[in-house]
Amino acid sequence: MPLLPAQLRTGQLTWLFQLEWAGQTYHLAEEPVVFPDVGGDVFYRAGFEFAGSYEDALELFADKADPPSIGITLHLGEIVDVPLMIARGFDLTTALGTLQLWLRDDDTASTEILDVLSGHIRQPEYGEASEPVTASLEYQPALHRQELPSPTEKVSDDTWAAASDDLKGEYYPRILGVPGDGSIYSTPGYRVASSKILIAGHAVAATQVAVTEVKGDPATTASGRAVTHEQDSLGQTVATISISGTGVTDDADGEYWIRWADADGGGTPARGGGTMRGAGDVLQWLMEQSDVEWDRGRLAAIIDTLNAFQIDTAILSSPDKRTDPWEFAQDHILPILPISPRFKGANGLHFILWRYDATAAEAVASISADRGEAYRDGPVSYSDYDDIINEIRLGYAWNNQKNKPTSVYVLTGDEKTVVTEGAGSNLHLRRSWTRYGPRVMEASSEVIYSEATAAKVAGWWARAFALPSRLFVYRMSAAFGFLELGDAVLLTDSGIDLTERLCLVESITWEPGGLGLLMGLRSIEDPARDNYSA
Repeated sequence: MPLLPAQLRTGQLTWLFQLEWAGQTYHLAEEPVVFPDVGGDVFYRAGFEFAGSYEDALELFADKADPPSIGITLHLGEIVDVPLMIARGFDLTTALGTLQLWLRDDDTASTEILDVLSGHIRQPEYGEASEPVTASLEYQPALHRQELPSPTEKVSDDTWAAASDDLKGEYYPRILGVPGDGSIYSTPGYRVASSKILIAGHAVAATQVAVTEVKGDPATTASGRAVTHEQDSLGQTVATISISGTGVTDDADGEYWIRWADADGGGTPARGGGTMRGAGDVLQWLMEQSDVEWDRGRLAAIIDTLNAFQIDTAILSSPDKRTDPWEFAQDHILPILPISPRFKGANGLHFILWRYDATAAEAVASISADRGEAYRDGPVSYSDYDDIINEIRLGYAWNNQKNKPTSVYVLTGDEKTVVTEGAGSNLHLRRSWTRYGPRVMEASSEVIYSEATAAKVAGWWARAFALPSRLFVYRMSAAFGFLELGDAVLLTDSGIDLTERLCLVESITWEPGGLGLLMGLRSIEDPARDNYSA
């Protein structure tokens, strides 16, 4: 649980470490302490050291997450003979470790604990029994990969004996949202029996879809085909349609494509009814399919914000490679959302919502160098000039048949482009264009079909990257340790002409002993918010 400001101001912070190895748990700290656990006092021996400091940091708007790792030194000579245990077959690389930060309060015997990192012991080094063990404590997201679909959810002799040999091995499509959005034949259909086309390897929200067979000349199409839910020969639920009597070519070697429309319902049903389409709901579903440990509460707190973005796509696994749901999320969902993933503590992965549009009223703390609360550590640094953009061209409405986008949403700071192409514009991009000249970003997404969602994505990209950001690093007391990554704070430092400058917490580095910390504060320029005359 997070520590409260009042607790951090009055208490003493102590690092606690538990080592689980060979069926035993060893309790270590930087100095001998007794922790008043509810099940009885726990004695922590002096025997734990950091190999430096612990930094908790995020790259601004990153869509990838590297598991955290901490260098540690363990003095175990008085409690266990390490080389002897290894000689008996107890591999040190099988050990687990848990690092916690304890707020000690001698008057109240506080048991307030902050879980910092739980993981595996990696790259251990040891010598004689009296010598310390050095290693890394590393969080490991999953011991094995969970992949979609299941190995049996595919066209095979066991599921659809009448299907053509060319279809054997094709995995069933997983439909998310409304791919095609009523305008594009966007997902493949598989002719698994006479006049029967399999459109999804699961129950869907759609009541009807359109189908086309494109291999014939000319192509044949039919709309309003009723969706039927049935089971394959292994008892697995699938969604199918019939093309009997429609004029659509019924050919065992035909190539069929499906068009989904919002009015008729889409793919995976939402928990409350209808189609699961919001990006927050889709991300939550993907995490539930993965083996990655993740923090359900933190995602639930931001899910409504993320649901403003619509996801319309299909997971189409090739016969030789199924899909890792976490990798799919990192490749397709996270890049279009203003969030960053982070592995930390006992609850594993969670997502930080970057409040690029935060206001002073939403700041959770005020930090003042003028009041002696913080001291600048090093010079102020700018974000990379190469990251600045002032024209965004986002390809969307992906055509899986031709493997390319069919629409482009343009948001620009160039008045000529607005006039000639009918592009959108905003103050951030116009200010950037005037200041830096053209800086064009071209990107595409395979999971967006809605123009409104393309506009939202381009809009937050513009707010985040049109103008440079600055990083301020300050040394301060542990009293500010209640802050978390992504929090909005107000920073005052008259020495560099800052007065209640709105910043986002980007990094927190705890120093050995828990007596202080370094905090990286990122300020994103916003001409609509910032007072340049002050």
